Amino acid sequence: MNKSLKKYCSHLTSCLLICSIIFFSVTGCDNTQEIEGTKRSQETVDLTTPTEETTIQPTPTEISPQNTTEDVDILENEDIDKMDIKNFRPLQDSFINYDFNVEVNGTKSEPISFLVEGEYDLNQDGQPDKIELLLDGFYKRSGDQEIQTYIEVNGIKQEFYMDYSFNGEVKIINLDKNDEFLEIAYFDEGPSGDPHYVFYRYDGKRLYKIGSIDSGALTNGEGKFLSWFNTSRFEPSFYSAWYEIENDKFVQKSNDITKYLGKNYEFAGGEAFFMPCDEMPKDFSPTWNEMEQFEACELKIIDIFFYPDSRTLNFYFVELENGETGMMYFWIGD
Repeated sequence: MNKSLKKYCSHLTSCLLICSIIFFSVTGCDNTQEIEGTKRSQETVDLTTPTEETTIQPTPTEISPQNTTEDVDILENEDIDKMDIKNFRPLQDSFINYDFNVEVNGTKSEPISFLVEGEYDLNQDGQPDKIELLLDGFYKRSGDQEIQTYIEVNGIKQEFYMDYSFNGEVKIINLDKNDEFLEIAYFDEGPSGDPHYVFYRYDGKRLYKIGSIDSGALTNGEGKFLSWFNTSRFEPSFYSAWYEIENDKFVQKSNDITKYLGKNYEFAGGEAFFMPCDEMPKDFSPTWNEMEQFEACELKIIDIFFYPDSRTLNFYFVELENGETGMMYFWIGD
């Protein structure tokens, strides 16, 4: 009997031991799968959700050029304080007090051409530079040979085209007081009442054209220029663009004019075109009928219209003192 009991207990112990091994094997496998699954889940999250490091970029969309204020290309200027229009003065104020010798071909009342000669240290090396220009006059006689206008400094010659000059005006000008150069400026009346100055620079080795700008332009004396066509007709005055010298050329930069909108300005009065409308047309087409005569008044500039690729400041959507709104614009040449 005791032997049978011992044998029964031995079999029972063996069965319990086998069941325990099977149980822990099963649960251990489940835990392993759970841990491995967790690892794979974490690895997937790590690859797909690093929000601080990976940013989904939107597909670039080409935007068609628009004519309204808010859609024009606007560039920021680093020295915005220096660009205050109060710091600008007429271009002529930067002329150097120097008179060239001007020889007239023809008569003063009927000049055919002008030979302009002088000497001045343009590149500030302590040595005077020999300067010569041939400019076209406005008087043309039948059969006269066409004149080839040119500029020459120390034997370096550049030919150019111009319309005409009334008096052979050539000036020495300091476009930027922060560099070591002085420039040559000759005056051109333009094709139809578009007077402007053309600028050349001599750096000791090269003679090259920098650009041109209308005679009504302003400058701050530090290589920044405001064209009359980019300056408002109201007070306080503001501008839509400026020019500066980059890589030996005039480059136009756009000014952000949105800060000038929705404000009142003083209009000195005079002739202007006015087209009544409740809102600024998206595609504005001005009419050039009879101009209206305005008295001096205060008006609000609501918005400004620009043509694509142009910063000419001329088409204003305004509100007059009597509450009437419309497009006000001016004759600025053809």
